[in-house]
Amino acid sequence: MSTETIYFAEPAYAAAEDRRRYEWLWIVILAVAAAVPYLPTLGYGFVYDDLPQIVDNHDLSLRNVPGYFAKPIAKLVGFHDASQPVFYRPLFYSQLCLTRTIFGPGPFGFHLFSLLLHIGNTLLLYVIAVRLRVQQGAAYLAGMLFAVHPVHVESVVWPSASPELMVLAAMLCSLIAFLTSGRTSSSGSARNAWFALSLTAFLVGLFVKETALVTVPLIAAIALLEPHCETSVVRRLTTVLAPYLGVTLFYFFVRYRVLHGLVATVTPTSLWDMARTWPSVLWFYERHLVLPTHASLLYDYDLVPHATLAAFWVPLAAVLATLAVAAFFLWRHRSSAVVIAILMVVLPIFLVLNFRVFYWGDLVHDRYLYTPSAGFCILAAMALSDLGCRLAQMIRPSVQRFLAAGLLSALALTTVAQAQPWKNNLLLLLNAVEVAPGNIAGEILLGNELENRDQFVEAEICYTRAVQLTPAWGPAWFAYGRMLLLTQDPKGAIQSLQHAVDLDDRPIALVWLALAMDQGGRQQEAHSLLARAVAQDPSMVQAYAVVQQKLIAETSP
Repeated sequence: MSTETIYFAEPAYAAAEDRRRYEWLWIVILAVAAAVPYLPTLGYGFVYDDLPQIVDNHDLSLRNVPGYFAKPIAKLVGFHDASQPVFYRPLFYSQLCLTRTIFGPGPFGFHLFSLLLHIGNTLLLYVIAVRLRVQQGAAYLAGMLFAVHPVHVESVVWPSASPELMVLAAMLCSLIAFLTSGRTSSSGSARNAWFALSLTAFLVGLFVKETALVTVPLIAAIALLEPHCETSVVRRLTTVLAPYLGVTLFYFFVRYRVLHGLVATVTPTSLWDMARTWPSVLWFYERHLVLPTHASLLYDYDLVPHATLAAFWVPLAAVLATLAVAAFFLWRHRSSAVVIAILMVVLPIFLVLNFRVFYWGDLVHDRYLYTPSAGFCILAAMALSDLGCRLAQMIRPSVQRFLAAGLLSALALTTVAQAQPWKNNLLLLLNAVEVAPGNIAGEILLGNELENRDQFVEAEICYTRAVQLTPAWGPAWFAYGRMLLLTQDPKGAIQSLQHAVDLDDRPIALVWLALAMDQGGRQQEAHSLLARAVAQDPSMVQAYAVVQQKLIAETSP
């Protein structure tokens, strides 16, 4: 990196001494604002993916950390092939090991880690806003908006979503260090140290989650928008981006070796099917960036089969209108901060538009907005500051501050309310079924939770709805048939489990069908089915014994 390059002149502030006097006070206020809405969540339990990833994962030990860099992570909760390598996130699993080592296996330490990271991200967002020369008051407001925004609930409250917090922290650290490396008036060694820190943070982010890739175009944008650099654009980009591209290639090489490919395909989907679905998904993300209502672990979003008015054209018009507003805002400000903020919103969302990596009906999640919300909060703060200046003649500053406090309080209260379902797995899944009654995963998962709580009648209702939602889907019939067997209805269980096997010939379904046949007095057929299951998967011998013991325990008086 050229030692003559200066990225963004250091902003000059009036009354610098007064600003320094209150700087720490505002930092404390930002930290408190980020912490208070989430303090009740420190007493919450583990939910959903936490159960297999943390509670039942006996490999979470520091001695196993090196191995996480050499093996993929399969999606442990879901309905596709559980043995399929999907994720490569070694530092996320390393964090789980470290947290368990320090705090023990209970949920408190994992929730505390996420809360502290959210507080850190709030402060980092304020710093990056200042470094991008956002007006001081707007930078504070951006931090406050980020601290209490309800869209963050899933990421902050759910330990398994902590990669979202970790990757944003790495990205912001990389950007801040890069800006500092080009701005510092110290020696070349100091600049190189800051630049090395930026590269290191970028590499850390990549090994947390692939979303960190958006750091590279953000760095490129900062380099291009540098107003005082005399070098050519080509030389500037070559000098700045070469090390980041080198780190990216190294990450791709390691990822390819581990996953045997760069991106796993969970659900084969055509480009046209994805393109028809993009407007509705983008419109969902836009609405939730402004204010997420009826937030849930799951939503009723699936591929759009036809470009109808409601499913395609109306969302497309809304997205185009939003793009027009963003373009006008950029034209009006002509600010590098606006460009960077817009890119922070758009680029991470762009990465989650590849629906092939998701299970069908599982296309959108609020946690994907944690990083985009950083850019959105900067834009919103700048827009609100502009509005305040325009209304200065009509609304006194004291009234404006009161209105701003009211807005932030309303967002904080919404955050507290939206976090309530995350107290335990049952509340979370009940809320998911209420918000997304057409999502098959919600019904199946709620049925499983009720079954684990020995609430078999309620579980059977969930499985019945699942069969009604997707009558041609084997796992729904499998869950329904399994429940019938547990409630001592072997005849109905045989019919349902046979249908499940016809639709999806899985070894575990054969095991349960064999047990149903045995309960129904058809031992010869049961023996034949078990032999089929063992031929497909020898571990089904142990599975048969386990399921048989479960059946005896559940049906005994």
